[in-house]
Amino acid sequence: MLKLEQGDLFERSKADWLRKRFPGNGRFGYESVWAQFIGNDGNNQLIRLHGLDADEERRRQAFAEAHYSMALFAYLFEETASDLSKLCEPVEGIDSYITIIGQFSSMIAHLGQVCDMVGKVGIHLKAGDSIHTHIESLQTLRSQAIHSVKIPMHQDYMGLRIPIICDQKDPTEDTWSGKSKWEDVNLLRSSQYLADFAKETQDRLFEGINLAYPIIHSHAAKSFLKPRESSKAYNIYAANSEASTNPPSSGNSGFSGLVR
Repeated sequence: MLKLEQGDLFERSKADWLRKRFPGNGRFGYESVWAQFIGNDGNNQLIRLHGLDADEERRRQAFAEAHYSMALFAYLFEETASDLSKLCEPVEGIDSYITIIGQFSSMIAHLGQVCDMVGKVGIHLKAGDSIHTHIESLQTLRSQAIHSVKIPMHQDYMGLRIPIICDQKDPTEDTWSGKSKWEDVNLLRSSQYLADFAKETQDRLFEGINLAYPIIHSHAAKSFLKPRESSKAYNIYAANSEASTNPPSSGNSGFSGLVR
């Protein structure tokens, strides 16, 4: 079976990160789904699977693009969330404060991108809501945060605190939503440290995606594996390049055959 070291530049460079962050249930995670249903045939194309018609191939290509994008956006999300999770002291100066606001906005934006791609994975696999449901509350949280006025922050000796951001469709009086005003929030009564919010959101996102991976694998198998290869995807490239560690990228690359 193909390894991520035979993927594109991101997959090769971040193979260990992808394995660590997307192990799925230990059997079906990013690498196993990629190797079985996406892969790299050595010519910058998806591996060949037996018996797919043109519509199924188009759907598989769209699935591959969404699956890859989900992982890349998750990497960008984690970089920012990890920085914010280390804030454990008061912020000094307006420049530092503005930088943190920018990081927070970036984290929320990347969170939305990841959730959108998880949704697209489900759509292209015709899985209904069975995949997206695992991160649906985070998509709601992202919407409440991104469509609101600037979220108020309060500082104490441990760092910045923010309101509890609503992750349900119906906000409560103790949570921040897209319709909230500064005067609506009593930060001393209902708030959390920004660092804790970043860490908690990070944990929730990766936990939700990993819970969804067995479902992703199941629907991908139903969609793209025909009876002849019910146990193993046909992979012409793997048979000829086990020793290869730096092949061309898989899928349709957007950057000179190096990365998507």
